Amino acid sequence: MAKKLGVAEEKASITFDRVDKTKALVIGSEVTASNGEPFYVIGGDTVGTGISNSTQDILLLAKYNLKEENGKLMQDTSGASNPCAFSDTNYWSSVEGIAYPDTNGKYPDLNNEAKYGTGSSVIAKAKAYGESLGVTGRLMTYEEAKALKTDYSEILYGLNTEKGYLNYWLGSADSGGSVWYVDGGGSFLLDDNTFVSAYSIGGRPVIEVPKSSIN
Repeated sequence: MAKKLGVAEEKASITFDRVDKTKALVIGSEVTASNGEPFYVIGGDTVGTGISNSTQDILLLAKYNLKEENGKLMQDTSGASNPCAFSDTNYWSSVEGIAYPDTNGKYPDLNNEAKYGTGSSVIAKAKAYGESLGVTGRLMTYEEAKALKTDYSEILYGLNTEKGYLNYWLGSADSGGSVWYVDGGGSFLLDDNTFVSAYSIGGRPVIEVPKSSIN
C-alpha cells in the first residue's frame, strides 16, 4: 500500500471539480479546488499509478508555485518562481548512515517536517498550505518526479503555465547536503542545489485527497 501523507480519514474540507467532466479522471487531468486553486492529478494512491475503481486517494500536484500574500499561502497563477531557500538549517548533512542514493536507488526523503523542515523552510510552507486546505501537504520526491518525467513532462516542468516553465524544490536530499529540484527554465532536467539557495527555486506542493472529494 502506498505511503500515506497523514490525511485524516474523514472527507477533506475542500472539494475538487474536473475541468473536463466529459473525460475520465486520469493522470494529467486538471481539477479545480472549491477555493479556485488549480491542480493536476499525478496518481492514484502513488505517483504514476492509474486511477481505478479500487483507488481510495488521489495525489494532486499544485499547478503553480506558492506565494505568500497577507500572511496566506496560495498558488501564484502568474507562473512566477517565488524563490526561497529550501531550509535555514542543513539538518541532513550530518546524519550518519544515510547513503545517497540507497541500494534501491532512492534518495533520503526530507518531507518529515518535524525533523527536517521548520520555520521558513519550503517543507514547512508545503505543510502549512496543505493544512489550509484540510489535508497534508508535502514536496514531491526525486523518484516521483522521475516517474513523471517521460510521459508527463509538461506537468512536471510546468509547461502548461502562463510563464511556460517552473523551477521548484523536491523533498529529496542529494549527497553533500544539497537538495534535488526541478529545473524547468530551459534545461528541463532534475538537478541539485545547496539547501540555502534561493536562486529561482520555489515550492510546488503535493496533496492527497479522497477520490470521493473529486467531482
